[in-house]
Order: sequence, then C-alpha cells, then structure tokens
Amino acid sequence: MLFRSGGYYHLNDFQTVRLAYSHSRYTSKIKDFLFKNIKWVSPQNTYYVGNHFTMTWTYDKIAHGPSASINPYAGRRIEVKYNREYNDFFSDFATNNDYGTLQEIYSPYNYNRVEMNWHEYWPMPWSMKHALTLHLQAGYVDKPIDSFFNFFAGGLPGLRGYPFYSIEGRKMVVGRFTYRFPLLGFTQKRLLHLTSDRVYLAGFVDYGNAFDGPVEWNAFKTDLGINLRLSAFSFYGFPTALSLEAAYGLDTVYNQNVRYGKEWRYYATLLFDFID
Repeated sequence: MLFRSGGYYHLNDFQTVRLAYSHSRYTSKIKDFLFKNIKWVSPQNTYYVGNHFTMTWTYDKIAHGPSASINPYAGRRIEVKYNREYNDFFSDFATNNDYGTLQEIYSPYNYNRVEMNWHEYWPMPWSMKHALTLHLQAGYVDKPIDSFFNFFAGGLPGLRGYPFYSIEGRKMVVGRFTYRFPLLGFTQKRLLHLTSDRVYLAGFVDYGNAFDGPVEWNAFKTDLGINLRLSAFSFYGFPTALSLEAAYGLDTVYNQNVRYGKEWRYYATLLFDFID
C-alpha cells in the first residue's frame, strides 16, 4: 500500500520545488503448507512501514525540437531530492502472551537521504542531430542502514553491465557518457498498428559504484554498451518509445559470494516516452 500527498511551486519557467509526504506498508503472505500431514498456517507479515517527507528541486531547460524526446541535444535537467525517512523494518516475531498469537517486532531506521540526477546535453559542431550526454547520479544516507534501504547501482537505472542488486551501499556515484546519432531521420512506415517516426543509435560507457566507506576509485566499475531507439505512434495517436540495449561489464563484482560482470546483459523498454 502506498499513500502520497503533496504540492509544488514554480519558481520560474525552468525551476520547480515539490513538497510531499508518503506512507508505505509492505505485506507478505506465504502460502499455507502441509508438513507430516499437519497443515501449517503461515502468518501474514507486514514487514515494512515507512513515512517519508520529501523536498525536490527540479531544473529543466532542455532545447525544444522535433527529435528532443528521442535525442535531447542541448540543455540540462537537474533534480535534487531530500528525504527525511522514518522506517520500521521487520526483524523478528514474538508471541503475544495474552492471545498466543505472533506479533511483529520492528527495528527503526530513521535517517536523511539525499539524491541527485543531472543530465547535461551537448550538440556536436558537425551536426545538431548528433549529441553527447553526461548523466551523473549521486546518493547519500547519513546513518548505517539495513541493505533493504541501500542504493543499488546496477541495472537499467545505473551500471547496465551488472544486475540491479549486485552493487549496493548507502553511498552511490554513477556517471554515464552517451553519444547518440540518427540511423533514420523522419520517416513514416506502417507495420500493423505502428507508424515509425525516427530511429537513433547510441554508444555509452558507465562508470560508478555504491559503497559504505570512503570513496575508493580503484573499486569503481565500468561497462560499455549500445542502445537502439525507435520512436513511433500506435493507432496514429499514441506515442510509442521502444528502446533496446546491450551492455558488457568490464569488471568482476562479488556480492553474497555470487560473481557478476564479464558478461553481456540486455534490456528492452516499451513506454510512451524514453527514460532519459
């Protein structure tokens, strides 16, 4: 269950401040099972209860144009978010002596979380249709926390050459350089209910890490990859954004004695707009 409420204020045409409160409850229920011909009834477990107060500052000044969605080519977008979080996380069960039922025991995790997302776009001097992008992410939590609350630096939002949960910590720094150019400019071809618009190809390199201690640059991970984007319309009116990616992790990562990296990983998204 998630409840969220808040409001926002436009400082000017490019800057917005948002204030929000959210309440979350995560509950699990394991299916009942038979053991030695005895039916065991598993209790329903509310394992997480969170209350977050959030302030977000957004700066958005991206150059407009017919290909700005599939290939932003100039400007910047910055988002800085501060969270004050009050979390109760399940740690054990205790028996309620009055009723003989199981009662959850929670450990409190109350801390400050700061996150930043910065996109910077530069057009190339030889063509406005070619663009170089820098995407910088950073995060910091000011107290020791359970791994449930960590930043995760892998997967589609971060280092794409590694699984999402493979790299974690209460501090995070991830950077990405992307060079994107058109394979096909404006072209309208129909296939079933789809009408194509533009096709772009990109190469990217990711560099970053998530960690608990001080920054150790020699522990940062790197991956390389390619990205194919197709913008189209479904049934003539609905924007359709298809993205296909392949990334290869250049470094080896060990998490819980499981080895990651030195392999290709693939991603596909089909949305109304592109993620970045």
